[in-house]
Amino acid sequence: MQTTLELVHDLSDSQVIEVAKELFNTVYANVPFDQVRKNSEGAVDVGELVALNDEVKQQDLSPTDSARFGRLVLEQYARDPELGPLVHQAWNKVESSDELIVDVLLALGLVVNLTLLVATTKIELQNLPDGKIRWKIVKRDAPPELVGSVLKPLAKLASRLGVGG
Repeated sequence: MQTTLELVHDLSDSQVIEVAKELFNTVYANVPFDQVRKNSEGAVDVGELVALNDEVKQQDLSPTDSARFGRLVLEQYARDPELGPLVHQAWNKVESSDELIVDVLLALGLVVNLTLLVATTKIELQNLPDGKIRWKIVKRDAPPELVGSVLKPLAKLASRLGVGG
């Protein structure tokens, strides 16, 4: 059976973010923030985080930083015999959710659309005598081999996920 720490190491970045979110929802639903703040007293690193001003706390992290810091938090929880089960509980909830599947399909759909849009769109610029620029967008059909090469991975993934029949 996979240990909690091994589970954390095997998570993709998007899974780390979702599991960390679920873990925080579980922790903060059961532990009042005042108690968290009290527990942080005396812990220099944690105290510095709690003391950050509201403006800094509200800034969004990049997906890369979110995954990196989320993985560090999950690893710390996983190493603790009493807290490790919370990571497993969060993973089980995320794993049984359709949210990750939807996120993956939306991301792939966006890649497919952008690829086909770029491959089938030509923008012509014309400098006019008055200094303005005229844009002309020319659309053409995508070559069948391009459509196939772009859609095959999406169809394969959808098949593995049991989507679409």
